Amino acid sequence: RVGQPEAARTEAIRYYRDHPTSVAAALMLGEIELGLKNYDKAAEYLQEALKLDPRGARTHYLLGRVRNAEEKAPAAIDHFRKAVTLEEENSNYRFVLADVLISTKDRKLQAEAKTHLDFLIAQSEEKRLELSSDRLAEIYDARGNIYMRKGDLSRAFVDFSRALSLDTEKISNLANYGKSLYRIKKYKEAERYLNEVVRKDPFHSEANLHLGKIALKNKDRAKAEQSFKRAVKLGGKQFPMAYKFLGDLYWEKGLT
Repeated sequence: RVGQPEAARTEAIRYYRDHPTSVAAALMLGEIELGLKNYDKAAEYLQEALKLDPRGARTHYLLGRVRNAEEKAPAAIDHFRKAVTLEEENSNYRFVLADVLISTKDRKLQAEAKTHLDFLIAQSEEKRLELSSDRLAEIYDARGNIYMRKGDLSRAFVDFSRALSLDTEKISNLANYGKSLYRIKKYKEAERYLNEVVRKDPFHSEANLHLGKIALKNKDRAKAEQSFKRAVKLGGKQFPMAYKFLGDLYWEKGLT
């Protein structure tokens, strides 16, 4: 029953008791429990589904989601890899695998993620795979971030440009495009896009960090201070340089 997960679970349990060898029933229960964030029960049902059908691609995919929710990245990656191997044409399985590989920040796994993103982009360009513009934007954005981490700024800029052209409303696309403009020293253009980010999200840490750095380059310390304050407003732990720049400005003003 759509929108009634508890009722759906009750019905699915009843059906599973009567049909204990039903892969579909075990799979359904696993998915329901995953949706309810009952990860232990979800894994239990999904493992039962795997015993009944070891080559169940969707079962591996759902187990990957369970392990990822439990922050068990290696186990999640293992299941997502199996899902992709068993159902190579499933673009969602491949993208989710790439996304988790990227999140590890491991260089070898980043390279593996890029092969999956390259595959999806090539399939789309060759018209062998139909992807929504939103999903294709996510794929270009993800690959752009890999290029950025490798210091390949020109390729990162191209991918971020493509992502933004496909989805102009998503904040992360605007932020990454603005960031890439900053990195290639197109500060005026970067400022325009980053200002659009903070218009939509006033305390976006990374956008405010780069706006602060642009303000410093323009010798506008008041504006820089305002941007750095916004950057750390909601924590900004991932961007410690914002705290450093803010501290330097306070020191100059004799406030430390």
